[in-house]
Amino acid sequence: MRDKEEATMNRIAELLDQIKEQQGIETDYALAKLFGLRQARIGEYYKGIAKPDDYLITRVALMLHMEPVHLLAEIRAEDEKNATKKEFWRNFLRHAAVVSGFLVVQALGFPSTSEAAASTASTGRYDISTNYAVFRRWLARLLQPFSTPGFGASATA
Repeated sequence: MRDKEEATMNRIAELLDQIKEQQGIETDYALAKLFGLRQARIGEYYKGIAKPDDYLITRVALMLHMEPVHLLAEIRAEDEKNATKKEFWRNFLRHAAVVSGFLVVQALGFPSTSEAAASTASTGRYDISTNYAVFRRWLARLLQPFSTPGFGASATA
């Protein structure tokens, strides 16, 4: 258990170090000032005494050009004590990765909805890869576990 907590804290320290490098910051004081925190709080993050809140994780992700939701889920999946919530974040990460991958493929490789309509109208054929409605149904099925009553719920929550 301690190794996972240390891994999460090392990840946070690694990200804070990346921010320092990116911003040309040399001290924890300057880093704390950047985020509007006390210097002691930054030290607590580095030592693993405190865990950053969602706001700080999101700011760090944006500054490092990372997807905030992915970073938040990654950190929460590692530092969550409640088994049900931990599993929720792990499942969320898996689903988010699939959705992100599909959206990239969609953006890079498939025609837009208007192009799909034009293609269907001109050829008279239905092309599943260009149909936005099919994509929405697929996405709804993929995310369905997150809308199931009781998923992620905890008896101790």
